[in-house]
Amino acid sequence: MKWIPQLPYQSTIRIAVLALLGMVFPNPSDARNAPLSDGVVNLSESLSIEAPGRADKRPEVLVVGNVVHTFWFKARAEGGHAVCYRRSLDRGDTWEPTYEYYQNDLEIRDVVVSSVGKHLAVENGRVHLVFGAYGGEGGGWYGELVYLRSVNDGASFDDPRILWSSGGDGPSSPWHAYNPRVIGSGDRLAICYRRQANWYNHLSAHVLTSTDGGSSFLDVEAASGGEGGSWSIEDFHSKGDQIAMLYKQSAASFGLTKGDLYLSVSTDGGQSFKQTKISVPSSNGVDKVHPSHDEHYSATIGGAES
Repeated sequence: MKWIPQLPYQSTIRIAVLALLGMVFPNPSDARNAPLSDGVVNLSESLSIEAPGRADKRPEVLVVGNVVHTFWFKARAEGGHAVCYRRSLDRGDTWEPTYEYYQNDLEIRDVVVSSVGKHLAVENGRVHLVFGAYGGEGGGWYGELVYLRSVNDGASFDDPRILWSSGGDGPSSPWHAYNPRVIGSGDRLAICYRRQANWYNHLSAHVLTSTDGGSSFLDVEAASGGEGGSWSIEDFHSKGDQIAMLYKQSAASFGLTKGDLYLSVSTDGGQSFKQTKISVPSSNGVDKVHPSHDEHYSATIGGAES
């Protein structure tokens, strides 16, 4: 039998204490935060985080060459939300003043803050901002899709244009414009969004395309669906003549989520679309597609020019 030396009782205690101290107070070289960059900037420059009624939401950023473009929604202390844009011409070293859009009249009453949208696109020196909003007066309201364009790379913006409004259905037309996404690719600008009535949930998803930098748009219904469950646009892709929109219908059943996933594809630049169900049922015959995003957008589809 091999002899194993035994440590004295006091040595054993000292080793145990040293090991415990090493766990509680690790070597600083083993756990160190990265140094804070000197380029960190408070882009919104709003009041302190404790200020009532002030909040910045859903930020987005695009970098094109040396220009950094940013977008976010701002909750106003007076009520409602504003659309904010800010740019840097030197890769973030310095920043120009914030462009803030807010309107509260009969035409555009409030801005819809979309949780997982893509509201900012840049192409050929033009900046495009797209978002849902509401118009109306008194107790009446109606949904709209609003478009802001800059033709000088974000130095200034044109007056807002309403690309779609349900106000033509009457003074109180309770429709919403949800899930907006905008992409600038090559010489084509593509926008998708979902129209939803206030009294039932169905799908009417539209894609708008422009080949003249946003001066005019072709509006095509890319997908439609009946009532039941909850519809949402999950992602949007545009490259060359190929445009793809991922969308789903979900519903709760005995505490579980059912979800059907579809893809609507155009190969002619947005003039026509073909819809295909791409999810498959589980062993009990029910599709179970889970949400694609949390509070922020993440790409879920990709493609190449056909």
